[in-house]
Amino acid sequence: MSAMLLEFFPLLAFFVAYKWSDIYVATAILIASSLIQLVWFRVREGRFKPLRLGVFLALLVFGGLTIWLRDPDFVKWKVSIVLSLLALMLMLSDRLFKKPLVRTLLAGADSTLENVPYAVWQQLTLVWSASYLAQAVANYIVAFHWPEGTWVNFKVWGLTLANLLTVVITVVILARHTPVQDPQQERD
Repeated sequence: MSAMLLEFFPLLAFFVAYKWSDIYVATAILIASSLIQLVWFRVREGRFKPLRLGVFLALLVFGGLTIWLRDPDFVKWKVSIVLSLLALMLMLSDRLFKKPLVRTLLAGADSTLENVPYAVWQQLTLVWSASYLAQAVANYIVAFHWPEGTWVNFKVWGLTLANLLTVVITVVILARHTPVQDPQQERD
């Protein structure tokens, strides 16, 4: 449970800092809290996960430019760029290497997913890619056509809900292809 809360720690710290101060302080808090999160996961897992490290480095670059140049557009662009790159990575891992990244991410965490058919992983790749691309476009629209405060709320709450919806869809799709545990067997 604490790991799940730590996943949202930088985002919530950014939100609170923005409400109390401004985008520059919030961005600095986001970078600092993301570094704390990265180190915590490194200590806990014994290594840096490439995706987590890549997202942090993107934040460091775009957030750093936001603070240094006093231009919030950089941190706004970071969201759309990272989401677009994630969608591209998902699609390429499936199309070029025939190894869906979604499978690598999920099956590694749950051995009951090992026998899910390849076609299901392809379907989930499309779901996740479409979700990330839709979020990237929505972020761009909100970030550059609506007030900054609206974008902050959208970034924190709207994108979180979009990701939650993607998780729910993933669970529903996978539930049809995973064995159901017999409650009697679990007690024995």
